[in-house]
Amino acid sequence: HALTPVLDLTVGERLTMRLTTVNETDAPQTLTQALHTYFAVGDATRTVLHGIDGRRYRDNRDGGAEKTQAGPFADVTACERLVHGFDADPALTIEDPVWGRRIAITGSGSRSVMVWNPGADLAGGFADMAPDAWRDFVCVEVANCGPDDWVLQPGGMHELTQTIGLD
Repeated sequence: HALTPVLDLTVGERLTMRLTTVNETDAPQTLTQALHTYFAVGDATRTVLHGIDGRRYRDNRDGGAEKTQAGPFADVTACERLVHGFDADPALTIEDPVWGRRIAITGSGSRSVMVWNPGADLAGGFADMAPDAWRDFVCVEVANCGPDDWVLQPGGMHELTQTIGLD
């Protein structure tokens, strides 16, 4: 495909990542994308993700079953969830009680959010990850994927933005 992506970063009190993609072809192009962000946490088993209550998600650890999130997502481990159907820009908060902080994540141009952690059962299968490293991080990323891909018309442009800061 002749899709041209450009990533701009703004570093300050908050980190802003802006991915601009342009379709330079004469045909519509389907775009899937995610800004992969891994957040160090004190203990993933005690970490809570806010902002997806009531949202539908595809549980890729359960054969892609469609489910609905009830309340905050606690114990963000052993998961691969594609939370989809955002009709407005996502606003999420990672609550890390071990390190006493809240990480705010906002997205723009995003219809979905991916939440991932390999958990104890899969972590040992990664050559670049210590078997117990799964406890030290959660991955939360604004995205456009699964049922929320984006179709760029010829000459069209799309901006996916993610801003991260302490709440």
